[in-house]
Amino acid sequence: MTTTVWSANTSLSANTIVAPTESNRVAGLFFKVTVAGTTGSSEPNWPSAIKETVYDNDIQYVSFSAVFSDLQPINPSAIIELFTLTFNYGLHYNLWENNRTYELGDVVSSSNSNASRTIVFKCTTAGQSGNSEPSGFASASIGSTISDNQVVWTAQSIDIYRFHSGSNLDANGEIVWAGNSYLRFPVTAEGFAFQRGQLPRPKLIVSNATGLISTILEAVNLVTVGNDLTGATVTRIRTMAKFIDATNFSGGSNPLGTPDPTAEFKREIYTIDRKATENREIVEFELAAVFDLAGIRAPKRQCTRSLFPSIGTFNQ
Repeated sequence: MTTTVWSANTSLSANTIVAPTESNRVAGLFFKVTVAGTTGSSEPNWPSAIKETVYDNDIQYVSFSAVFSDLQPINPSAIIELFTLTFNYGLHYNLWENNRTYELGDVVSSSNSNASRTIVFKCTTAGQSGNSEPSGFASASIGSTISDNQVVWTAQSIDIYRFHSGSNLDANGEIVWAGNSYLRFPVTAEGFAFQRGQLPRPKLIVSNATGLISTILEAVNLVTVGNDLTGATVTRIRTMAKFIDATNFSGGSNPLGTPDPTAEFKREIYTIDRKATENREIVEFELAAVFDLAGIRAPKRQCTRSLFPSIGTFNQ
C-alpha cells in the first residue's frame, strides 16, 4: 500500500492514501481521499476510529484500518458468507382490521388469498380503516399506495435483514452483493454440515449488545405471543470474493475478478425452530431445514405388500 505523508498546501487526487505526520499518527489508521483538493495550512485532527470523515480545507478523507488491508488480503477464491433473515408473513404481522384506528408506521398484512405473501402495508396517513379490506391489497406492488377510508397504506417488502460476520476490503462493515447491502454484525453460525445422514440443525448466535435483537423479538411477540421469531426464514448465501459487486472496492472495480450476481453456491434455507438463549450479550437461535418437521415423515404413507401385493415382485 503506497502512502503519502500529509503536508500543507498540497494537491491530492481522489483515492490517495494519506498518513498523518509522525507526531500525529494514530496506530493502525490511514486516510483515503474521497474528495480531491488541496490540503490546508495546518494538519487536521485525525480521528481514532474507522469510517470517520475528516475535513482538510476542501479535501475530505475517510479513515480505514491499514492493519486490515496489510494482514488480511482477500484471496479471489475466498468464500464470502452472507445471511438473510426474512419475517414470516402469517406469524410476524397483524392482519388488517376493519373500523380500526391506525397510527403512522403501523404495518399490516392482507387476508386476501390473492395478495402477495412478500408484500405488507405500512400506514403512511393515520386514521380509521374502512368496513372492508381494500381491494388494492390484492394487486399491490412495492411502493404503491392504497386508500382505506381515512387511512393511506404504502406497500413494502416484508422485513428482510441482511448481514455477514466478516468484513470487506475497506473494513467498512458492509458487503454489497447483487446490489443488496449486507451489514457487518457480530454473529456466529455453525452446524451446517450433514452428520451421518441426519439433517443439520445449525445454531445462529447473534450479539445483543445493542439490544437490537431483543427489540425485534419484542415487536414480533406483540403480534404472536411468545413467537421469538419462530418461523422466520434464515438463508445462507455463499459466493467468492472475485464475484462480489465492484462497489466494494476503491476505484469502483473488482481487482479480483468479474462481478457476477448469479455466481453462488446452492443456497441453504432454514427456519428458526426456537430461541435457545437470550441475555444482554447474545441471542441464540436453533435452525431447522424447512422440511425438518417434528413428527412428520416422508413419504407420509408407507407402501406395503398388504396394500400392494406386487411390491417386491417382477413381471415380464
